[in-house]
Amino acid sequence: MQCQADIFYDLIFEIVDRHAPMILSRVKNNDRPWVTSYFKDIVNQRDDAYERGDGPLYRKLRNKANRLRKSLCRSFIDKKIIKVSDRHSKCWWRDIKSICGIRNNRVDVLDGIQFQGKIVSRDMLPDVINSFLKSVSDGVPALSQCHSNLSSIDVGSTDVDISEFDVYRVLSNLNVSKSSLDSILNNRLLRSLADILASPICALINNSLKQGVVPSQWKVARVAPIPKCSLVRNVETGIRPISITCPVSKVAEIFVARLFDDFLTMIMMSISSVQLLVGRQR
Repeated sequence: MQCQADIFYDLIFEIVDRHAPMILSRVKNNDRPWVTSYFKDIVNQRDDAYERGDGPLYRKLRNKANRLRKSLCRSFIDKKIIKVSDRHSKCWWRDIKSICGIRNNRVDVLDGIQFQGKIVSRDMLPDVINSFLKSVSDGVPALSQCHSNLSSIDVGSTDVDISEFDVYRVLSNLNVSKSSLDSILNNRLLRSLADILASPICALINNSLKQGVVPSQWKVARVAPIPKCSLVRNVETGIRPISITCPVSKVAEIFVARLFDDFLTMIMMSISSVQLLVGRQR
């Protein structure tokens, strides 16, 4: 099972890296929302011409940058105004602030946070939060397959096979705006290639259910500490861990949840039948 998962992920990453390689793009925090990479190139060329003392080229690029700046700004505002009219109040105010260049002056909720009665510095805060979240599960023993009863259950004899069409429907309805653990294998890629990836993902899910083994790629998560309140006093009670997991594991969880629902429904129907039978005998 693990070997099959390794082959699947290696092939996906190799194909994406070959045909759609990632391009590093640096964005400054003070950049206007309408600034594009082409506009930055023109500005850099203008600055280079000024440093070289090339007056005619500098004036030409300066005028071009000014015209492009006005055009990009006007186009950005026009598009925003069209969208603003159809948004609800929260998004409306956010878009208006973006157009006007107004920024929220938010107070950092993690300033002055304490751990075990001592104030934690900003440099040590990530390590402290990581150690605390890890310590929560230190006393929980790891589940070993040799101590579980999964191997004694004949799962293959039951009707638990997931069809490719069911996997395709789930992949086609994934929310592309949801965060993903990996920047390559995300919901957008899974939804765009649902017809191609439905077969291998279906095989992974079926083998995982039959063998009772979860691939290591599905166990990895990126944990983000989210404050529970507007002003966090200490790490122990003011931090909530939110895990971002692999999107393929979320697809598998959907089918596992369905199997549990069907099983519990069958159990409840059996209990109801027994209660009805006992009531009639009385």
